[in-house]
Amino acid sequence: MRTEGFDAVVAEAAALARKQLTASDAARVAATLDGRIDEATGLAALSRPERRLLEEMVRLGAPLEGYPRTDDEGGGENAGGAAGTDGWRLWLTGTGRLAIRRDPAGTGDGLHNIGRVCWPTTGALAEADRLAHEQFCAERAEFDELAAELAEEPAESAVERLAVTTHAVVHLAPVQIYVGDRTYSNLGSRSNLPGKSLAAGAPGSVLTALGALPIAEWPVEDAVFVACATALIRSGTAARLEEFNGRQLTPSGMEAWLRRRLRDYGGTDADLAATGAAGGVLRRIDALALQCAARRTALVRDGVQFYRVIQGANLFKEERSFTPAVGPSDLPAEVAETLRARTGWDPKAGEEPAVPAELALSLTRPAADVRFGTAFEELLHGLLLVVADAIGSDAVMARGPRCLTDLDTETLVPDRILKLTTNENYCCVVPGRAFRERFGEDRASLVKALSAYSARMRYNTWHYLPDSMGLGLHRPGRDDWFYAPSLPDIATWSDQHHTGHVMFGVRNAIRVPIGIRFGGAYRPGLYDLRLMRTGEPPFELSDLRASVAIGQMLTALHQAMAVHRQRVSAFDNAWFRTFHG
Repeated sequence: MRTEGFDAVVAEAAALARKQLTASDAARVAATLDGRIDEATGLAALSRPERRLLEEMVRLGAPLEGYPRTDDEGGGENAGGAAGTDGWRLWLTGTGRLAIRRDPAGTGDGLHNIGRVCWPTTGALAEADRLAHEQFCAERAEFDELAAELAEEPAESAVERLAVTTHAVVHLAPVQIYVGDRTYSNLGSRSNLPGKSLAAGAPGSVLTALGALPIAEWPVEDAVFVACATALIRSGTAARLEEFNGRQLTPSGMEAWLRRRLRDYGGTDADLAATGAAGGVLRRIDALALQCAARRTALVRDGVQFYRVIQGANLFKEERSFTPAVGPSDLPAEVAETLRARTGWDPKAGEEPAVPAELALSLTRPAADVRFGTAFEELLHGLLLVVADAIGSDAVMARGPRCLTDLDTETLVPDRILKLTTNENYCCVVPGRAFRERFGEDRASLVKALSAYSARMRYNTWHYLPDSMGLGLHRPGRDDWFYAPSLPDIATWSDQHHTGHVMFGVRNAIRVPIGIRFGGAYRPGLYDLRLMRTGEPPFELSDLRASVAIGQMLTALHQAMAVHRQRVSAFDNAWFRTFHG
């Protein structure tokens, strides 16, 4: 089930782009990775000079002169070009970003040479040069303005900005952001930010280098990244930073984005006017960030439900809100009927699901099916079977801690909680009918796949646990944790970067984080529900709404069961061998 991997996708998109007749068509194929990213998002990776050049290519219908290629690579009558050896070339970077650069550009850093833009006249080429230079100067002036304003701040302010940004990127999923021609990433071999590949304080980190320099000596791109990243993080949650994955992060772009977001959150003309009068661009984006954070907090308190749409090919994540809010009416009829038939509980009764206390108690008793330890385990597995077919999933997963007693903050010291292993967590994985049939009589391979999914999800619970339990900053503690997820999300092309998704072919996915109140506090992301498809079609918004409604039902179930602290014994590797072998 392992997919081809991102490098192969980039090479394939570059090869197809070379076959296009016009430079603008080639640019669109490259920017979208042949349709894997929506066009607006793909083109948002372009710098100001590159955007202006693309506009000229479109206006003039400039052909693609071509990367030296064979006939079957799409040469033909354009492969000579009127502009000779001089001009601009299209490239596709190893990160999947379209780049438009003047010769010579070289082929380092995984660059794929797509071809030269064939301007119709030397005058058109000269005009393209002028326009690109004009936009380069404007972009540079914008960066210089912010860097100068940042340099005027007290030194402790820059130290705080570096600390906020460092803490966020260390504990986030992959970040990959552009400032002009520079890439800022904590993903894989190209990392220059701390994360999985670089530790905080590592010599190869841009942020480490900045910490040793006076602010006035920071490269302007680095100053822009740190200032804008800090504003993004302060505008909501640390995960905000992922909303600029695969995009340019610039002062003007940041300010415009925050203004739109503030308006989406119900910000008034007076709010926008107040932030506009805050002073220079750095003060304006800082003021907008605080306004956004306050408005967003109020909306969450008032019951607005946010979710995220993820474009996995370039890691771009966008926050949206459900309209109307998801509720019991979104629960698939098959799931509701299964619950009524098995437990007598009607989850669609009332505005919010609420599990009767007597039902929770009954679920702690031994299961009728001896393959399960308790009635809860049997019910959870049965529900996921129904969910898999109701929403057309290859697999459905529900994870969490095996026993809440292990996490009791009243009886266990934090050090004990932080030393729990992945085996102290479970993940029930249920294959859909079509997925099971794909394996035929090869039960061993099915067991291997399901066990692998389960092991990965057990790891995720462990990975999020310090944040879920409010122990991220406890010392001595663990640094290898991620922020616990709080928003549902729906992802396409999820099998491009995420190690587990690449390995197991998780192309389209839905995740619904589940938190409960336990140990005197709310514990975000302690549980979750996931649905996946290894191929097409992608999930629809209606599928996400149904999944969130199921998540609400599971939240009520987990909350009601928390008082009993019943241990989940099923769903380890031996269980999968017994059940499916």
